[in-house]
Amino acid sequence: MTSYLELESKWKFTGYVFRAESKLKSFKVAIHRLESKPKSFKVSIHRLESKQKSFKAAIHRLESKLKSFKAAIHQLESKPKSFKVSIHRLESKPKSFKVAIHRLESKPKGFMISINPHNGYQTRNYLSGT
Repeated sequence: MTSYLELESKWKFTGYVFRAESKLKSFKVAIHRLESKPKSFKVSIHRLESKQKSFKAAIHRLESKLKSFKAAIHQLESKPKSFKVSIHRLESKPKSFKVAIHRLESKPKGFMISINPHNGYQTRNYLSGT
């Protein structure tokens, strides 16, 4: 005759076996689901790959904009000499600048002389009807 303890241990063992078998079945069901849906699985993988391409394109755009930004900064840094030269021209020609202002004040109807602040050159604009 089997004791209660032996029955209980056998029942626990069969319970564990039952749980293991049921988990194995659910595992097989999950595997079957994955196998029956390879298209959707492949589609999700494809989505990730296509998003990776658009991500790389966005990174490339940022890098190219950074290059053009650096180029613009470099152009600004390489042109302080020409800027200083134009300032020097204005400072070295105060007499001609004053003369041009005097001409403008004395002959506003006949013609206009203006000084280009970028290069210091005089430009004459003749007005019609004078």
